[in-house]
Amino acid sequence: MGYSGAALTAYAVEVHLTDFDAPGDGDIVDKITADLHGAGLPARASEVRAQLNAFHREALVQTGATD
Repeated sequence: MGYSGAALTAYAVEVHLTDFDAPGDGDIVDKITADLHGAGLPARASEVRAQLNAFHREALVQTGATD
């Protein structure tokens, strides 16, 4: 989507706040999928979910936490 700087920070906050819409991560997946489509970057929800899971695993590794 090409965000950087303040726009990237604002989008990250927007996505984070979306997480409070409903239990689970479906609300985040739906938002990101829709935003990608709106930016002309079609992606399947399954692809977005897989990438979020990969980011989560990497964050756990980086912090030394366990899943």
